[in-house]
Amino acid sequence: MRYFPHTDETLTHKLQAINKASLEDLFSSIPTGVRLKSSLKLPQKMDELRLKRVLAPLYAQTPYKCFLGAGATEHFVPEWVSQQLLRAE
Repeated sequence: MRYFPHTDETLTHKLQAINKASLEDLFSSIPTGVRLKSSLKLPQKMDELRLKRVLAPLYAQTPYKCFLGAGATEHFVPEWVSQQLLRAE
């Protein structure tokens, strides 16, 4: 998972950079017949730590093992931390 914040200001700036007036204008090349016609029925939002706790039993059932980290102690690091580390400023 990655954390990508999009405020109205950043969205407007990005649309101006690609000469689009709105999101509708951006997606105009997608035929209306294949666009989603209703909103998605998603569960309530939850923070990243809670989501990982909810998903852990699901991915624990897989027969595959992951050895990333080579035995390092598992701990929670919010995704925004890794995003901040990628920044150059």
